[in-house]
Amino acid sequence: MQSKNNNNKRCKISNDESDLVTNGFKDENVDVSNVVTNGRHADEEIKSKSMENLVTNGRHDPEEIKLKSMEKIESKEELKCDLPVETEVKVESKTQVDDCTNFLRRRKKSSTSKRRSQEGPNHFTKISDEMILQIFQFLPKKSIADCASVCKRWRDVAYDESLWTRLDLSGRAFQTDTLAYIISRNSRIVKMPTVEICSPIFAECVDMVTSFWWRVEYLDLSMAVVNPADLAVLLSKCRDLRKLSLEHCCADRSVCESVAQNEKLDTLNMVMCYMVSCEGLTEIMKYCKRLRELNLGWTELEGDSVEAVCSLVNPDITHLDISGCKALKDEQALKLVDRCRSLVYLDVSDCVAITEQTFNVIIENLDKLQQLSVSRCYKITPSLYPNLEAMPELTNFNVFGLLNDKQIEMLQKCLSKMSINKTKFSTIARPTVGIRRTSIWGLKTRDSVCLRRWLPNPTE
Repeated sequence: MQSKNNNNKRCKISNDESDLVTNGFKDENVDVSNVVTNGRHADEEIKSKSMENLVTNGRHDPEEIKLKSMEKIESKEELKCDLPVETEVKVESKTQVDDCTNFLRRRKKSSTSKRRSQEGPNHFTKISDEMILQIFQFLPKKSIADCASVCKRWRDVAYDESLWTRLDLSGRAFQTDTLAYIISRNSRIVKMPTVEICSPIFAECVDMVTSFWWRVEYLDLSMAVVNPADLAVLLSKCRDLRKLSLEHCCADRSVCESVAQNEKLDTLNMVMCYMVSCEGLTEIMKYCKRLRELNLGWTELEGDSVEAVCSLVNPDITHLDISGCKALKDEQALKLVDRCRSLVYLDVSDCVAITEQTFNVIIENLDKLQQLSVSRCYKITPSLYPNLEAMPELTNFNVFGLLNDKQIEMLQKCLSKMSINKTKFSTIARPTVGIRRTSIWGLKTRDSVCLRRWLPNPTE
């Protein structure tokens, strides 16, 4: 029964193969041996496929098939050997690189086109940098800082000096190298009272600041917490200062020498400064020849320092506050009055050593004087106060701590053209007066700046 079935199968296969060959079809299950015996030829693809099928069907010996496959492999290797190896490797590597670059280009192009389609048209590309700068001038500092992080072009426009002319940095704490980027903005009006500056002031940015000069003209450093050496370094970068406030700061000799480099300085506030030396004041009086307003109140000056001020101060000075100077005597005061005939405001309050002699010389020589303060000068008798009527320009007279209310009323009747005890605090050379907290020396400062947003990263 088994032999009959096998014979039937063989007959069936031979009939099917002959039909396929005669009809011109190429089937994978064609028997190569039958095709050859019938005198018909087939291509190499049919032979290879039929060989694989015969192996699976178990019709030929697997050793013969292995030998034939090895012959094919050797023939392919001989063809490859005809080509040089270097050209083959180069061609393969070049095709790989080209495929990679083309893929990246297509990907980048598709991503940019997709992003542009989502963002919409950029109208700023059609206008110039000057027009963008004009637009930025209407924005507050915080918005300008946000614009600087949009792109490189906007950053260059946002860091233009005209946008950072005024800065209000009151009460901030500055880390090392932070002030280097503030200096690089070249602001002209800077308000920095009650700030805290870490030491050293410059560390990684020393090379950037070495040959750079800060063009600031109005600088308020009142009550700043800063090391004297760092303060001297900061002020040494200034050459164009016109008004400076160092109220309640350490002003040693190095600081005074840095201040003296500003020959255009006309207003200097040094109220309650400590460690002020005679050499430092001499440098300031010697080189700052344009000083018109000077406030040395409560600086605890010694005799040599007082002598340097009275003998070297600018003769054209108009506002002088030397209150609380216990070392000021009649000799220095007479020299000062004789030298400075253009004084308009004079405050010698709490100078307990001066006497009636100084008071009389003031009345005789200072014709332009408009305000005089002799509060708590106990050696000047109140009976001399009515003599001030001989001063035509005098409008304000302060004598706090010397007269009671009835005596003030009587003195007011004698000096009807003057105001008595109307100004409790001295305003000479001070940056802020009264409720004007958003300006210094009458110049308005803009809104506060968010340093974390507009200062660049030192690591960039």
